Amino acid sequence: MKTFILVYPSFVQYEVILTSLFMKTAGDIVTVGIDGSEVTSHEGFIVNPHMKLSNINLDDVDLFVIPGGEHVNIYGNPILTKTLQGLSKKGKVIAAICSGPVHLAKAGLLDGKRYTSYRMPERKDDFKHAKRVEDNIVVDGNIVTAKAVGYVDLALELGRIFNIYRDEADYLETVEVYRNFKDVGD
Repeated sequence: MKTFILVYPSFVQYEVILTSLFMKTAGDIVTVGIDGSEVTSHEGFIVNPHMKLSNINLDDVDLFVIPGGEHVNIYGNPILTKTLQGLSKKGKVIAAICSGPVHLAKAGLLDGKRYTSYRMPERKDDFKHAKRVEDNIVVDGNIVTAKAVGYVDLALELGRIFNIYRDEADYLETVEVYRNFKDVGD
């Protein structure tokens, strides 16, 4: 199991930290940059991606995650668009949070699908063939989208999709800890 997480200048790291934590229990986390160079997150963390986007073997990807952030820094990037289209064609799970879904829309992956995201009136034309839903998280086929406030729900749902929980009790305990902030003991 390999989870690839896109990192780019001013990406919002907190939106994908819990997803990273959960998916690490199932396999490897691979950070991917547009050109492979060091980037600084919105929060000020410096991240050196494991690889550049053009070097991805699409068959190695189980999950591809796009965090929100200053989407204009990578908006319309042809390598990103081609990668997303290739992943979708192979039926890979693609998740995007906050402003991240704009890249899915730009690639045509939200056409005819339900989605949620940060509101971006300046990009409304990109979403004209998609149906916006006001939920924190939306799953439509192989596409998972979330609002920024849905970062916990995103991690929980991706964990469910990839069967990281031992059983329903493990899932419910995880919900109690991470969504409800309850101490369930050791």
